[in-house]
Amino acid sequence: MNRKRRKGMKKRFTAILCTVAASLLLGACGGNTASEKTETTAGKSQAEGTEAQAQADGETNPMVVTEPITLRFASSGSGGSDYTDIGTIITFLSEDGILPSGSTLTQETISGGTSTSGYLIEAGQADICRGQNAFSATVGFNGREPYSKVRALFGAGGNSVCLQVASESFKKKSGCATIEEIIENKYPARICSEDVGSSDYVLLNYIFEIYGIDAETFESWGGSITYTGNDTASEMMQDGSCDIICMASTLTSATITELSMSTDVSISGFSDKIVDGLLERGFAERYIPAGTFDQFPEDARTAYLGTSLIVSEDMDERVAYTLTKVMVENREKLAETCPTFKGMTLEGAIDEEITVVPLHSGAIKYFQDAGVLDSEGKPIG
Repeated sequence: MNRKRRKGMKKRFTAILCTVAASLLLGACGGNTASEKTETTAGKSQAEGTEAQAQADGETNPMVVTEPITLRFASSGSGGSDYTDIGTIITFLSEDGILPSGSTLTQETISGGTSTSGYLIEAGQADICRGQNAFSATVGFNGREPYSKVRALFGAGGNSVCLQVASESFKKKSGCATIEEIIENKYPARICSEDVGSSDYVLLNYIFEIYGIDAETFESWGGSITYTGNDTASEMMQDGSCDIICMASTLTSATITELSMSTDVSISGFSDKIVDGLLERGFAERYIPAGTFDQFPEDARTAYLGTSLIVSEDMDERVAYTLTKVMVENREKLAETCPTFKGMTLEGAIDEEITVVPLHSGAIKYFQDAGVLDSEGKPIG
């Protein structure tokens, strides 16, 4: 078996929202069983200011919570966008006047990836996650039933298109620039993809499935798959130990941009055969605009994965309303530091092609108040 896996340390942190500028400290520890929790408590006068603001909001809008809430956020491990984006969201929610003082937010690195994070919610192990729900909400994952109780607060920006990045040196040596060509020629390539449960992992295995093979068949040709984060995969491509990376990425990915500046690479979408097969498996269709990454002479067809913030349908309606309200109304501020919110619009926030799962009833009430959904929960205009 040639498959490899590179793992990071498990990390967990907690923020106690009792001040105007509560700061989150990240605690880390090695191994998979121990964890460390860091709490920050603020001065009384600052806490009173936060509580007064929450009470004022509650008086004008009874759907806004005024009592402290506790939320468990799940993310993948350190080094990936899921980890950093969840941390950024918690930092924002910790600011003065966003949530009632005394609220407790915990981030736990227990998610295998955004594509399967909803299963943690359904199992009661997390309250809120980033989700790319294309297949887990439609056809299920690894024999599991599709999501049944997962709901979205909103569809985000920064959504991921399916890309593949091959080194030019590999292309010249093998004559293959895509995974499709690698499979068709049974070429023993070295592929990098993110770990089990991630969108990249599922994407690669769906490509194999569409071609009627699996990872073991590919490896029987002498090929290898390294399951690791995209940053590490880029480093491997730079040092010549990776031939091609399969990923679901944003069209402004810093990882791809930096890689293309240091290494000659060929970036492409996927063939019609792959895209059509992915559409059958819950993905959506997108076109990569000409000029993206200075690589595409014309628009290129590929598949797409929408990103949303997901919760259980059993989440308290007022909590879901409040979370939706504070993040949607501060989306431009969040977009400055959090790719999940870049390019987010009110129209996209309610787009089920992005969320895949239905909106939570509390989120629906917020968007009705915001004037983008009608009384029946349907888009206006």
